[in-house]
Amino acid sequence: MTLRIAVCDNENNWINEFEKYLFRYNEENNRIDWEIFYSGDELLKYYALHGNAFDVLITDIEMNGISGIETANRVRELDKNVTIIFLTNYEKYMRDCFSCTPSGFLDKPVSFDEIKKILDRKQSDIESIAYFSFKYNRREYTIPFNEIIYVNNDMRKVVLHTNDKTYEFIGRLKDYEKLFNAHGFVMTHNSFCVNLSAVEKHSAGEVTLKNGVTVPVSNSRKDSFEGRYLTYIKGMR
Repeated sequence: MTLRIAVCDNENNWINEFEKYLFRYNEENNRIDWEIFYSGDELLKYYALHGNAFDVLITDIEMNGISGIETANRVRELDKNVTIIFLTNYEKYMRDCFSCTPSGFLDKPVSFDEIKKILDRKQSDIESIAYFSFKYNRREYTIPFNEIIYVNNDMRKVVLHTNDKTYEFIGRLKDYEKLFNAHGFVMTHNSFCVNLSAVEKHSAGEVTLKNGVTVPVSNSRKDSFEGRYLTYIKGMR
């Protein structure tokens, strides 16, 4: 899986140096891509268009326009999984950064070894989590299976529902049934697949999920759903 990195800073000389590190890291690993942003406004506009676009955000604190702290706080509201690293020489800012739960601080000038350590750790973290990957409008998305509440077919699209977002791509749900089954999901209907951990209750003909959504259970899927759900409940005890 490709690690996606955002670098936000308005110092051209430093960015040029930092990109050399990224090219070097890519030559060794061949698993990253990145975008450069010269202001917090640029980065937030990108997020508004593309959603959870990055795995790692490396941002300076002092920038023209909105600060790196404000930028990171607003990114965190949109993306709870991105790893945020602040570039700062100013200890006075560190306490102000805690609200966006940063993963670390780096002092300029940054060394290649420091960057490599951060990216290696993030690669390892991502590989330890099961993700569902798909492409839509020429962009690649990766969503942790444990964040998906249910999936449904809507005409020619597969729609993924998390607690706070909806994603879609062209496809047929039945083509992904075995994959979802292997990660704790079960089909309740030819057009609906639910995460067993998200089930609140069920009755004849429907399942209510913990987010309040109700999905149908078809007669043809009733026995298989109840069997899988019973096995899941027993495993929780």
